[in-house]
Amino acid sequence: MIQIVLLLAFVIPAILFFLAQQRLLQIISPENREMFINYSTRHSSSYLRLFGSFFFLTGMVCWIIYWVRLVNTKNKLIGLSAGIAR
Repeated sequence: MIQIVLLLAFVIPAILFFLAQQRLLQIISPENREMFINYSTRHSSSYLRLFGSFFFLTGMVCWIIYWVRLVNTKNKLIGLSAGIAR
């Protein structure tokens, strides 16, 4: 039951955000909807694709570093709790 509540706590705000975003995009003319990093083949250059790849790889590296630090912190906490239990 708690899993469903937690899931809804993340899904409902996400749906509301996407609906608000969709409503805004319906108001904006199509030529003004494009952003700086555009992945469409129509306008993208190799320079923009390179930036997109760089940001993706950077994000992946940061995520892996975060994951390693998370595991290290967990192991430290387990070590501390084992030391306290003795």
